[in-house]
Parts: sequence; C-alpha cells; structure tokens
Amino acid sequence: MAKVIDGELSGKMGDKIYSTYLGRPYVRKRPELVANPRTEAQQAHRTALVTVARLSSDLKNAHRIGLHHHAQRKKLSTDSDFRKLNLTACVGTAIAYREVVVSKGSSVSIVNFKSVVLDEHNVLHVTFESNLTDTNKGDKLCLFVYCPELRKCQPLNVVLRSDGEVSNQLPEEFKGHDLHLYGFLQGKNLFTSDTMYKKISG
Repeated sequence: MAKVIDGELSGKMGDKIYSTYLGRPYVRKRPELVANPRTEAQQAHRTALVTVARLSSDLKNAHRIGLHHHAQRKKLSTDSDFRKLNLTACVGTAIAYREVVVSKGSSVSIVNFKSVVLDEHNVLHVTFESNLTDTNKGDKLCLFVYCPELRKCQPLNVVLRSDGEVSNQLPEEFKGHDLHLYGFLQGKNLFTSDTMYKKISG
C-alpha cells in the first residue's frame, strides 16, 4: 500500500512502485512474478537459487550451532568476534585466514573418500586417499560431520596430512539421521572447502 509522505507517494499502488531519491520522486513498474516457471531456463534458475539457499542455510547453522560452545568458552560477545575463529579450533589447531570459500559436491583434486562406514556402535570409519602432493608446511586437511535435521556438527578430532583412516565416535543422537561429511583445506592463509562432500545415510 502506498503512503503519502510530505506530499509524495511512497510504496506500491497497483503495478507501480513510488519512491523518492535525493528529493526527487521516482515511479517504476513492478516486475511480474513467475509463480510457475515453464521454460527450462526459468526452472534451471529457480533450481540454482534453491540449491544455493539450502547450502547457505546448512553452513550457517553448522557455524552458529556446531561451534557455539567454543564461542562461549572464549567469551565472545559479538558475531564479528565469533566469525574470526575457524573450524579447526575444535581440534586445537589455530589458523589465520582472510576469507572463507565453501562449495559442495565431489572432488578428487584434494582427497578421495575410499570408504565411509558408520557401524552399529555409531562409530564413523573414514578411509581416505590424499592427493596433497604439492603442499606448504602449514597446509592442513580436516573433516567434520554435520546433521542437518538436528542442526549439529561433530568435528573429527584429527588433522589429515596423508593417506590413512579416521575413526570417531559420533553422538548417540546422530543415530538414524542422514549425515553430511565435509572436508576443509587450509593453506596460504585461506580456509577453503574444495568441494569435498559425502552424504552418509543413517
């Protein structure tokens, strides 16, 4: 609904949007909404937006909830202070980085998940093959498990440097839920997930 402010219209009226910028009134036509995308381009665009939105939501919750106890322990009072931390703080490794780049998919450029098994005792066994051939001294690779339904994450208490196997006891509440296994690479002052992701069926 449009309102009259100082003699000028502001807001929506019909298919028009009225606004004021630097004291001058402007009016523009409201774009038509596509309630049911029919073309392949429209469907692909909507699918891409949904995928990005879901990934963004998952990672936001993983950071906010999964590392909440660490923020409390450090007595961090602001969101900015909390975001200065990194995921490897959960495994006792301090890393300085300038930005976070996260992606979701499957990649063999850094690590191959040869075997991922969750046994009857709720112990996760991950056998991996590292492709980190040309690495710097400070480069590290670590993993954590995230449960979207519970909105909780569990870091695997190990830093991966070469081929091997990781076994970790997962929380009892994770039983019966689908879990997501994420891998993160830290190097050259960046903390990056290079599309290392695997879904574990509960």
